[in-house]
Amino acid sequence: ALHRAQIGIDAADERVDIARSERRPQLNLIGSSRYLESSFGEGQDEWQVGLQLSLPLYDGSARSDRVSQAVIARQMAQLEVQEQRDSLRFQVSEAYSAVNTGALQLTVAGQGLTEAEEVLRIESLRYQTGASTITDLLGAEADLWNARAKQMQAHYDLLISKSRLLKTAGLLKPESFSPGAPQQRE
Repeated sequence: ALHRAQIGIDAADERVDIARSERRPQLNLIGSSRYLESSFGEGQDEWQVGLQLSLPLYDGSARSDRVSQAVIARQMAQLEVQEQRDSLRFQVSEAYSAVNTGALQLTVAGQGLTEAEEVLRIESLRYQTGASTITDLLGAEADLWNARAKQMQAHYDLLISKSRLLKTAGLLKPESFSPGAPQQRE
């Protein structure tokens, strides 16, 4: 979209130049040739060459209006380019924020997993000593599985956020997430 908008500026510049050229004098070289044959079978070549000068005298400001319209169209094209750039900056900023949020969520999920592992270790010891019930132990195991699922979801969300950032910035390639690819800074 940004590239199309930039092409629009170039086209608008050309229209401005064309509109301005209509107000200038024009000098044209004209020429023709023909072969004239008489009824006696004789013929002759006839050549004509000339210069034509056109001076715009008065057109009721139609040419000036065309120039003004072309200038306005160029300004609109420039505004379109600026709008596309601003939109792209905003999209990249949003995608970058999503990556940062995803990295924080992954960190929090990792801490939650560590805590769930510790709770399960404590509950296992308590169960072995008879200080807790099997329900408490099974609850701690369920919490551990839940923490693992949250960590995997956070990792998945971070990968999606990174791919959206790369896509928005125009840097997404098939090898961006292959095992040997250099990892982006989080």
